[in-house]
Amino acid sequence: MNFPPEISPKILTLVSRLQEEVSRRAEKISDRLDPLLVCRRGCHDCCVDNISVFPVEAEVIRHHCHSLLTFDQPHPKGKCAFLDTGGACRIYPWRPYVCRTQGLPLQWLERDDGGAEIEVRDICPLNLIELAKQEVDLVGVASDNCWTLGDVESALAGLQVQALGGFQETLPRVFLRDLFQ
Repeated sequence: MNFPPEISPKILTLVSRLQEEVSRRAEKISDRLDPLLVCRRGCHDCCVDNISVFPVEAEVIRHHCHSLLTFDQPHPKGKCAFLDTGGACRIYPWRPYVCRTQGLPLQWLERDDGGAEIEVRDICPLNLIELAKQEVDLVGVASDNCWTLGDVESALAGLQVQALGGFQETLPRVFLRDLFQ
């Protein structure tokens, strides 16, 4: 498959390595929280339309899933285009970053009105229900059992900037469904 001129095979390799590292880290968190998480194979509540990724991630999918994108149909609108009829991901080994961390407790820093940093946390509503059933408060989940937002997003943005040949005011995004068109 030919790569678009702005996305070299070297950058695609770096994106793939970053995705593999994300998977290793996410699996460790998931394994530690296993009894508290309902996210399992077949759960696809979070697999919805309008998920967008950087073009470098989209190109990894194009590179590995050319036949799927050329000869198969997307899942009907409302759910992710890459789900099969049974609700399983057809691009699982090449899924983007957002899909690799979905369902984990997320944490990030924001600034309050006074400028102080505060930690914010969120989790899939299905997992939040399970935490409540087991009388676990999301705030009480150890920090190392949460996925910290920021570093991977920055690394992906850096790879996208590199692919584009320099800084861009706004980095482009690609909707997953649009890969079929």
